[in-house]
Parts: sequence; C-alpha cells; structure tokens
Amino acid sequence: MIQNNKVANRYAKAFFIQTKENHQLEKTLEDCQLILKTLLQEQELLGVLKNPTVSKTSKISVLTKLFKSHLHLLTLNFLRLVINRGREAFLQFILEEFIRLYNVEQNIIIVELSTTTSLSNDLKESIKKKVSLTADVRLVEKIDKSLIGGFIIKRGDKQYDASIRKKIRNTKRVFKV
Repeated sequence: MIQNNKVANRYAKAFFIQTKENHQLEKTLEDCQLILKTLLQEQELLGVLKNPTVSKTSKISVLTKLFKSHLHLLTLNFLRLVINRGREAFLQFILEEFIRLYNVEQNIIIVELSTTTSLSNDLKESIKKKVSLTADVRLVEKIDKSLIGGFIIKRGDKQYDASIRKKIRNTKRVFKV
C-alpha cells in the first residue's frame, strides 16, 4: 500500500504540475473523474490494465479507443506515459491522488453525509457551514436506512457518528446483550 501511495503521489503530482502550467486543471479534472468512474464501473477494463500478459500497445489502444473523443490530448498522453512506464496497475490511485491534489489546491473539502432520508437544502447548507467557514464544502449524500435515524459525517479519515444504530450498539455493549 505504501508503494501505491509513493507511485500515485509522484505521477499525480507531476501530472498536476504539468496541467497547472498549461492552464488545463479543470478540463484535466473532468478527464480524471471520467476515467476513474469508468474504471470503477468496468472491472474488466481494470483487469485488462492490471494484466501483465496484455501488451502495452494493446492497453494503449483500448484506452485510446474508449476515451479519444472524450479526453484532452494532455490526458491521453499522460495515460500513454503511465502505461509505457509499466505503472498502469496504479492508475486508479494516481487519478484519485490527482483529484485530491486539485481539491487541496482549490480549497475544496469533500464530506460524505449518510442519513436515513434526504435532507432539505437549508439543513445541507447549515452542515456545510459547520464543517468549514472558509473552504468550499461539497456534500456527497448517501441514504442508509440501516442507520435507523441520525446521521454519519465523514471527512477524510475522520468520522462523526450520531446515528441511532450506533447508540443502540453502545447500549447493547453496556448491557452485554
């Protein structure tokens, strides 16, 4: 896992610097999100990229056919570089790291909010303000009926669990049920 982070950090940072110098950050972010979404939805594609028996030329050809009309030339060239250097198995981590770097650069905080029902816009805005007064907070809302009530907020590696499910578990633990 540490090796994944080192490789992802190096490639994502270099790509980030290059796109920033070329004033292509927003377009490249969209490209990275599209590729990452595709990789996560199409496990077969991820399998092909990670398969050492598939030639580099074939991998480049597959990605080019899939994304040529959707991606900026800079992004396509970066994909070719990653594959030619034998780092395609780390592509998912590189893309995730690029998105993280973009969010840090733009002062964007991604917060995952899990509730049992959808919240009103006023309540969402109130939560955003509580999370950060200075940063642009983006809520990723998830509906989880197993919470019974309440909510869970995740920001990075921190989590605040104010769900009824947690309170029931804590009560069971106290009474050893």
